[in-house]
Amino acid sequence: MEEDSDEVVEAAEAALETACCSTDPSGISPSHASTASLGGGQWTTPLFHPSDVERVVQRYGQFIEKFQFNQARETIEQYMQSTSRPLAITNEKDVSWAALLSSLASIANCDKNYYLLSFLQPKAFFRKENALKNQYYQISENLVRASPSAVAVSDSSGSNVAQADYLIVQCRQYVLARVKMINIYTTITSLGNDREIVWESIHARGVRIAETLQTSQKHSLFSMVHLLSGEVAVLLLLVSAQIHISNCKMLESLLQLKEIRERFDFWVRDSLCLNSVNKSVLHFFRSTDKLPRNRLISWFVQFYNLLMAKFSLYFTNVLSNFCSVDDLKTIYTIDNGYNFISNATQLVKKTDAVCLAIVMDRENSTDNFYGFGYHRLKDRFTPGALTEPRKGIAALCPVVFRLPSPTEGHKSVRITIKNRLLIKKCC
Repeated sequence: MEEDSDEVVEAAEAALETACCSTDPSGISPSHASTASLGGGQWTTPLFHPSDVERVVQRYGQFIEKFQFNQARETIEQYMQSTSRPLAITNEKDVSWAALLSSLASIANCDKNYYLLSFLQPKAFFRKENALKNQYYQISENLVRASPSAVAVSDSSGSNVAQADYLIVQCRQYVLARVKMINIYTTITSLGNDREIVWESIHARGVRIAETLQTSQKHSLFSMVHLLSGEVAVLLLLVSAQIHISNCKMLESLLQLKEIRERFDFWVRDSLCLNSVNKSVLHFFRSTDKLPRNRLISWFVQFYNLLMAKFSLYFTNVLSNFCSVDDLKTIYTIDNGYNFISNATQLVKKTDAVCLAIVMDRENSTDNFYGFGYHRLKDRFTPGALTEPRKGIAALCPVVFRLPSPTEGHKSVRITIKNRLLIKKCC
């Protein structure tokens, strides 16, 4: 449903640029044309001074980076009120500055709703569009109309572009990146319940967004772009960990989970944004609970807890060789909303099952399989004999998790796997 969302965004950008470039390049409405110049066609004295605007925008970005969206909007509004005059804006440069400042005030409102995940709320039955995405698109359209020449800028350094136009380009880039992130979150949540998610595709889309944001490093909008870049980095790590765990790569998964914690703590430096998250993240979508100040952070925590639970489930048999009895007890009883091991144990007890097992399907894999966990291979400097690759069923359908945990797997499990392979070959 959302696989082509980024292509739609890019097509919309192109159409918007074409439409807006054909409009009046001054960006001033015809009703103001008579007041746009004085005497011999000279523009009036500018209302906005670039150095003042830079300071205000920097202050605005610092509030955005701390998730203080109301303060950010008020910073812009107070400055615009202090520079406003009864007469209409008639200076060409003021048109760009006014459009930029007005857009930043709107972005603060949109970003506030963005981090509350308003775009994931159920829509009314007669509305199919995403309201928040439409608001971001409207901001982008306003920026293009204010400075049509800015959208064609290819020099990302801004050395050959007016200061206001350069900031408009970067601001519009930020807005469209938000739209693409909305598409990614929508894809994950819409496909997660009933269809398989192609995590590699989602990761590739996130990488493209990160690469786009790397060009926005040296201007007064850096703080707000830095917030979005940090968010993209955390999401990419979460998706990457999901891919490694699904492929049963223990070491890569472990390192990725560790990096997620470090990156997350670095990104969320302002602990105040977490104060209202005082209930289980599993229930934060319920209307009866107190809403957290930042639902997206809760969503990240929920995603991380899910990955930790999957890691414990997939590699508990491997970890048992390195953990104490108390550590294993903690793994089996920890409650972060997703204790699959505890659920599996309860299922075995309730159903009187002889054995419960999760197997990995490696029928289409061409590389050798040495088992889950750590093994001494040819290029590793550890003592002992080299590990030989598994063969037969142990290589095609290795058991990831089983209860109870027999050394070689339960006989009935091996028979079931054999029958499944025979059926596939016959078909």
